[in-house]
Amino acid sequence: MEPDVGHAAHHHTRRTVGLALVAAVLAAALVAVALAPESAPAALDAGRPACDYCRMLLEDPRFGAEITLGSGKKKIYDTVECMASALLTDSVAVSDIRTLTLADHARPGTWVPIDRVVFLHCPEIASPMGQSLLAFRSRAEADSTCPSPRGTRLDWRGVLTQINSTWFEGKLAVEPHVKFPRLQSSSKPKH
Repeated sequence: MEPDVGHAAHHHTRRTVGLALVAAVLAAALVAVALAPESAPAALDAGRPACDYCRMLLEDPRFGAEITLGSGKKKIYDTVECMASALLTDSVAVSDIRTLTLADHARPGTWVPIDRVVFLHCPEIASPMGQSLLAFRSRAEADSTCPSPRGTRLDWRGVLTQINSTWFEGKLAVEPHVKFPRLQSSSKPKH
């Protein structure tokens, strides 16, 4: 019995077409990767932004922070603790920060410049990352939300120290991240 040459040729042609299709798909994928921007923006899920540090979706408008870099690029964070961590780990260079604002816990959707923020650690109110750090526009609002001794007011150094000790076992340097040399002041000019 003679071999079926037609069947073998047909099988070889199908195999060649299949390999060509796989090669085309791989080439298209490589082109897409090559043309992608170097630094991707925060992940999106159905149009909802995600934290530039932990990648969680921004869900609660009472928490959050935003850094604007000297280049104009914005970094967004779901909590005070993620922003503090980004600075402590040098994911964002302190020297490159132009503005830094935080969500006002008492007024969701309102942002407060860091030089006007009153930070509060209130274990009774869980933040999305679990450190219970809140930002307020005023000391009175912070105190009425979680009065002492339940709540503890912190300055920026205190926030960095808390995150460093709880998340990084005290291994990171706090002092280099306390001041922002290029920060644009939010203070109104005196008349």
